[in-house]
Amino acid sequence: MFWTRHLKVHGNDVSTEVIGFFESEEACTEAALRFSRENDIVKSELWANLKEENGVDGWQPGPMSEEMKDKLRKPKPEGFGSKVSSGLMGHEVSIESRRKMSEAGKGKIQSIEHRKKNSDANSGERNGNYGRKHTASECEAMRQNRKGKGIGNRNGSGPKPKVECRHCGRLIGVNRMWYHLKFCEE
Repeated sequence: MFWTRHLKVHGNDVSTEVIGFFESEEACTEAALRFSRENDIVKSELWANLKEENGVDGWQPGPMSEEMKDKLRKPKPEGFGSKVSSGLMGHEVSIESRRKMSEAGKGKIQSIEHRKKNSDANSGERNGNYGRKHTASECEAMRQNRKGKGIGNRNGSGPKPKVECRHCGRLIGVNRMWYHLKFCEE
């Protein structure tokens, strides 16, 4: 939170300077503390640090320390995070924004690995409908909703079109005509 306040006051004129590469953590810590003290980074207005830099407390990839895990487990204060989640609540996205988002996503092809990860992430117990059974009334409501819409057809465009057999005159679904012609008696 301090960092975001600092950016609001001083702007995003931030740079990172590498002061050295070190073979050991102790050498890094020693150099960082010396730099912190020489530049008085805690009291100086030029720095956003609230404590002396030790070269190892910054973000590091890998497992979290127990101290960090304990910090995250603590109960959050009342209303924590509500600003972010409620900020867009009830906000309606304009047609133009929807069109732009649609255009931005078109033509993007997910890799096989990405599709597999998405599938694994939503399979089995991780799927929101896992183990759910529709009630009879829900099934009936879905059936009524699908009626006449052609849902279930390959293209979903409506009832399957039928054509008249040139030999017997019967109306046959276009997808079944090849089968019908095999056995149609002229």
